[in-house]
Amino acid sequence: REIVYSFVAKSCQNSGIQIETDAINKILDFTDCYMTNIDLELRKLISFKYNEKIINEKDVENLVEKSDEYQIFELTNALFGGNGDRALYIVSDIIKNKKNISSILGLIYTYIRRLFYIKVSKEAPLEISKKLEIKEFAVKMMKNQSDKVSAKKLKETLILCKDIDYNIKSGKIDLISGIYNL
Repeated sequence: REIVYSFVAKSCQNSGIQIETDAINKILDFTDCYMTNIDLELRKLISFKYNEKIINEKDVENLVEKSDEYQIFELTNALFGGNGDRALYIVSDIIKNKKNISSILGLIYTYIRRLFYIKVSKEAPLEISKKLEIKEFAVKMMKNQSDKVSAKKLKETLILCKDIDYNIKSGKIDLISGIYNL
């Protein structure tokens, strides 16, 4: 994460633009530290803010596209934090802006499955990241998130995902209703 952080800071500096620390962190979060996405989003930010010469956290929130994984992280944070209104807002935003809405349920299922594994695992974050094929900092963020919910609740949520997926595929409910029901 430090290397990517330095890349963002140096790219902005080379373009004659200042960038706030919180803005860099938000870029890294929104892009899951994938360099291709960071480079693309950073070029967009630099172009947009070229005359003002400074990029702040609000600019990132308004201009940087959040990765699917980050949106699911936000959604589960809202749900497990008891913020239903925020969760509904995020779901609406995902549905409105998602090109392939049918993948949302799969993303949620995969995220909850990983969260469950992290919750019950006794392994170190590095080992978990290798097994789940995700970045170590993502494991640490998810570990903090998993502390907000019981393993039992995560397992129930996985079963609910499976049931909703079955109901969608069998024609009992439509995709959008299924996502909102979840």
